[in-house]
Formats: sequence, structure tokens, C-alpha cells
Amino acid sequence: MDIDGQSSLYADNCSQIWEVIRAGQLSALTDSDDLYPYLPLLSRIALAHELRPQDEGPFPGLVTKLQRYKDADKCRSYALLKWHELLQPVKSQMLEVKRLIGSSTTEQAAETSTMDVEEENLAQTLGHGLVTEYECSNDSRRMQILVSELARLVKEDFTHKAPDLRSMLLSKEAIQEDLKLMLPFALYRCSLFFNVESVVKALRQVDDRLVLVKSVVSNCPSSVEGIVSSLIDQISQGSSRYFARNSQPKPQAPLSNKQDSAPDPDSQWWSRVLEHVASLSLANARRVRQELMNATVLPELVMSITV
Repeated sequence: MDIDGQSSLYADNCSQIWEVIRAGQLSALTDSDDLYPYLPLLSRIALAHELRPQDEGPFPGLVTKLQRYKDADKCRSYALLKWHELLQPVKSQMLEVKRLIGSSTTEQAAETSTMDVEEENLAQTLGHGLVTEYECSNDSRRMQILVSELARLVKEDFTHKAPDLRSMLLSKEAIQEDLKLMLPFALYRCSLFFNVESVVKALRQVDDRLVLVKSVVSNCPSSVEGIVSSLIDQISQGSSRYFARNSQPKPQAPLSNKQDSAPDPDSQWWSRVLEHVASLSLANARRVRQELMNATVLPELVMSITV
């Protein structure tokens, strides 16, 4: 469902495809279901099954259903990349990000500090040539460039550093369709280095970012709770003017004072992500609505989510 121009973020006839996929009930998918938004995730599952012995197990007909989409072969090629090799040149970047977001062990932090400081940082080295390099490269090099750019954005967001360059690569309209297919694979393969929540937060540095965030949320269902909690926490730390009236919880506060309730730009962006999460399924709508109510933030968004 397109969240723009909709008075309700969840309708009774909303597709349950995302919830079916999240629950692993792939045999319940039908030929009439629109699986394209979930193509990266389902392609990865199908390939993992294909590499196992003969029987179709719990996912009968999944490969056949995916073959309806012209981008299925593209997703398969991303899944089959030599990931260990392509990530080596950007490993130091990823380890640094892992240390910064607090998920690194003592040993890994020490490894980061002793690695060759001249190891390639593609995003910074290529600078304005990043997009050109991407467009002239094969799939492996493109994925390498994407991972490097993600690491740069997450690092700069985490350190509250103004970006040297707003991401021209991820903002390039001509390659958005490819990027939204590649991004879930990159996040899956780099999950030990940076989490999905940190990437969603950093993507606010990207023009037309909702296209990429929708792909992340649709294809990383296990991360939804973390995304919701992280974004609500960010919203709660937003504009002091907007949240001053929430210093004491006021569940029954009037919602009509537009001057007091206008959030800062970042909060507006994060609320749009929450809107998309809520639009995916009834369970998500309930989850988002309850967490917003608990945090006493964005009352207008709470009221717009019908469950």
C-alpha cells in the first residue's frame, strides 16, 4: 500500500504476504500474490533450498513462483557472489563501524586498530567518481562499492559527522531499482558488522530514501522490532520544542495544536518509515501503534493507524 495520501495505514483487506513470509509459511503463497517486493529474501531462501538434496521440503513451487519476475535471475546472481572475496577490501571499514556501534568484542576492536590503515576505503577514495565506477563495474565490484558506501554513511551518522558527500550513489535515480535489490543481500552478508537499524537510520542522508528503506524492511523481517524501537527512540530524542509537552505522559492530550506538534525534519522522516512498517501487516500496525503509545510520541500517527 502506498502510504502517501492514505487516511488509514492499515486496511482490512491489506495483503498478508509479508506476515506469511515472516512466519516461514511459504507454502501458503499463491500464484496471485505479488512477491516482487520480497524478491531478494525469497531468492536467497530458494537458492539455499536448491543447494540441498532433492525434495522440495516445506517450500513447494517457490522457484517457479519467483521465475515470473525478470529480476529473479539478478537476485540469484547476487546471492551467488563470492562474498568472502568481495568483502575483503572493505573489511577494515566494516570492523570500524562494528566497533563504533558497540557490537565489537575486545579482540575484534584490537584487530581493527592494528589493520593496515592504507586498506582501501572505496567510498572516500573514489569520491565524486563513485557513481561512475559503480556503473562501469561488474556485480561483484558494484556490491563492494555499495557496502563501502553503507559503511561510510553509518560511520558518519554514528559519529554525528556531517557527510563529506550526501550519498550520490544511493541517490542516483537511474540505479535505484538495482540498489533496492542489492541492499538486502549486502545487509544479510554484513550482519556481523553493522545492524539493519543503523543502516535505516543512516539512509536519511539519501535522496528518495523511502524506496530503499521499503526494500530493507520488506526483506529483513526479523529486524522489524529493532527498527521500530530504534526509530521511536530517535523520535523521542528529537526536537525539544516538540517533545517538551511529553516530559510528563499525557495520553489524553489534545491533538489539534499543530504549532506544538510539528516534528523536526528527522522525526518526520522516521515517522514515514514507521508508517511503512505499519502498512505491511496487521501485526506490525499493532506493534507500531502500541510502542508509539507507550512512548507518548507522534499522537497524530497513533490516531492514523487503525487496527
